[in-house]
Amino acid sequence: MSPHEPLNPHLPDYYNRRRAAERDIGVVVASLVAQGAGGATSAVKELANQGFCQETVGGAVYWSFRTRAQFIDSRILARYRQLGGDVSVLGYPVSHNAFAADGVGMFSLFQQGVIYWHPQVGAFEVGDGILEGWRRLGSEAFGYPTSGVLPTREDIAPIRTRGYFSHFRSFHADGTALDKSIYSSSATGANAVWGAIRGRWWDLGAEASYLGFPVSDEEDWADPDTQEPGRVTHFERGAIAWRASDGKIVEFPERKVFRANHIGVSSVGGWAQLIITSSGSFHFSGHLHNSGFVGLACTVGCAIKVPGTDEAVVRTFSANVGGTTSLDSRDEDWSEEGYEVKVRAYWDKLRGDTSMAVTTDATLGGWELVTLILLPLVGAAVAISLISGTSPPDTGCRTSNWHTVRDGNHRTVREPQGVRCGPGMHDP
Repeated sequence: MSPHEPLNPHLPDYYNRRRAAERDIGVVVASLVAQGAGGATSAVKELANQGFCQETVGGAVYWSFRTRAQFIDSRILARYRQLGGDVSVLGYPVSHNAFAADGVGMFSLFQQGVIYWHPQVGAFEVGDGILEGWRRLGSEAFGYPTSGVLPTREDIAPIRTRGYFSHFRSFHADGTALDKSIYSSSATGANAVWGAIRGRWWDLGAEASYLGFPVSDEEDWADPDTQEPGRVTHFERGAIAWRASDGKIVEFPERKVFRANHIGVSSVGGWAQLIITSSGSFHFSGHLHNSGFVGLACTVGCAIKVPGTDEAVVRTFSANVGGTTSLDSRDEDWSEEGYEVKVRAYWDKLRGDTSMAVTTDATLGGWELVTLILLPLVGAAVAISLISGTSPPDTGCRTSNWHTVRDGNHRTVREPQGVRCGPGMHDP
């Protein structure tokens, strides 16, 4: 409604709106003519969304009760109408067409977004959650849009569409250009990726990769090993860095370390560690030491339960750990690396409040079985109970979780509660 003329209470709403639209549009068209831009080429037409528009030589003037009359240049108008015009997600224009700060491109502001035009890329809209991040980064100074607002691909378990993205291009004084992107989700907000980091992220699968959405814009970074400068972008489940000296790209998946510092059974003790990462990789390592008289065939099993499912990530290691009578070494180290699809698929569950369960089993190895069979035949039957570790009984025990006991060879070992001692036994 024109501020100079109130609504006529004796006219129906339609006619009041039409009269206000014709009046406001006429003012804008007259201004265009005065600027030498050309006049109207059609009558004022009613639109589906209670608005009106009139075609002009260089574009069109749109009017709604809330936004009044605004001119849209033909180079932006084509994209606006391709999206649906006044009934699109953009709504009505809220400003006249204007030149961008660089004097090269132009734009029109709308109720729910903006359309920018550049002679080298054409006209594209920026809206939804992308717009806020783009403005934070400098609008067209960050880059002109080279795509519309697009939905992201479906994410891994559970399957869902999480957000939106738009592509941009910045034009530099030396004639070069750089392609960039902004990705947005309700959980991460809008953040930008570009250059070699964007290229590597796309190779991995972009937002559907193990890294997920970006949670930061690209920022300065120093290589933790060499302190060489570079750039880094952080993602939901890790980061990608670029080193300036040689252009090397380094991935840093999010990781979680599960470590049991004291494992064992009977005379065998040690530690176990399982490192898992958001990329699905794992590193299973540990150490066993046999302080007893006989060698034992040992198996260490580590399991991480996936919360809310019947699934678990399980790794095992088996080896013969020698004793005094064995040819095998008393110490056994292991280190295994690999990829486990469950780790990647359930990472969002595993990264939370989870723990690792560890079991250790030890039985007599083949050489020791032969020794026990032969010893009685050579008059050494007295040593059988000592070798097998069943007697003398434990002389010390702490029965709270992992505890200390003395095995049959009078060596102190650590093992789970209940393995070698029962309720009521305490340290002397």
